[in-house]
Amino acid sequence: SSDLCTKLTNISIPASVKSMGKAVFMRCTGITYAQLQNYGDEVPNEIFDQCTELRTVRLSDTYRRVGYAAFYNCNKLTNVEYSDSCRIIAPAAFMSCTSLSVVKLSPLVEEIGHDAFLACGKLNNIILPDGLRYIGDRAFKDNKSLESIAMTDSVKYLGEEAFRNDVSLKSAVLSDSLNSIADYTFAGCSSLSEVNIPYNATTIGDYAFNGCGGFGAIDFSEKVESIGEYAFADCGQIGHVTMPKTIVSIGDFAFAGDSINKLFAG
Repeated sequence: SSDLCTKLTNISIPASVKSMGKAVFMRCTGITYAQLQNYGDEVPNEIFDQCTELRTVRLSDTYRRVGYAAFYNCNKLTNVEYSDSCRIIAPAAFMSCTSLSVVKLSPLVEEIGHDAFLACGKLNNIILPDGLRYIGDRAFKDNKSLESIAMTDSVKYLGEEAFRNDVSLKSAVLSDSLNSIADYTFAGCSSLSEVNIPYNATTIGDYAFNGCGGFGAIDFSEKVESIGEYAFADCGQIGHVTMPKTIVSIGDFAFAGDSINKLFAG
């Protein structure tokens, strides 16, 4: 049983292996190093789930997908050498990898699933690729060390709570292709003071920026129609807010608790 393989320390899967099931090395708590060769195009689901001593992983260039919870709770994992062919980071793939500090994704990655990097407390640097299209719910939630994030206009979907409670996050560059900012996207980001409202966004969700660190300016584009409840509440000092003529709905307590110096209505 993999539950008992505590003495297994190094894993190298040869290219001759053509198929592996899920959770093959789950809870093998002695593994510190793993190298996966060219056996297929997907890192299996839960393959190293809860391998709490795993520190380094090397993936061959054939892998196009990192599977569900593949490295969940590998809390000593610090180094992942990604496949340059990787296109999908599945849900919860690196959830609770609390020692992971730097992530450089393949330039081909298009999708980051929900909870993919949730609770990676030391993650302070991630470079999002130019072709990224999808960032799932809670993908980077509870990353206490992340200081900045920048996405290109290729991103079409940004999920709920994507960066919630990232208390060190100071700046965020959002894709102008987004048509909404989902509920709780940046809620609790108490250091966030620089962010752009996407040009094509029509909706700002409930609690989207609740409890952020104060903004020099909030300038809504001429396409914004709805601002959700508590969307900018408890953000402290705000230099000015510019409301466009397109606004038709402002939710309860949207700016409650803020000190707004100037308010401009379109």
